[in-house]
Amino acid sequence: YQRRVHGDNRQFNKYNRKMDHIEFSDVLTIMGFATLTTAIAEFALWIMIYRKDEYKILKKNIESMTNKLNKQKEQQVSISQQKAHEKKTNQTESQLKAFNQEMTSFRMKATLLIGCLLYTSPSPRDS
Repeated sequence: YQRRVHGDNRQFNKYNRKMDHIEFSDVLTIMGFATLTTAIAEFALWIMIYRKDEYKILKKNIESMTNKLNKQKEQQVSISQQKAHEKKTNQTESQLKAFNQEMTSFRMKATLLIGCLLYTSPSPRDS
């Protein structure tokens, strides 16, 4: 693919030659920085979220509420008990929604902090 601008290819070819020569060491450096920052971010997430008891309790609550909701939805009820059953199902859904919102809030705080840290960290382009 060559682009001709009024018959003069000198400027395009000058930039094209720079892009043709990419060092293997540059690729390895970029891959190394990407791997390192990912490892740092995952470690920070583990420290700030996954190892905490609050996260573990929330996770158990969400799993138990999900199982309870699935059992309620699969349960067959008579017409006379249908309103009470729908009320229980709606109550369980609202509890599950509240737990999910709490989990999202819990994760978002840590994710924003890690994003700010990674954004301000040195990168290969700075060197």
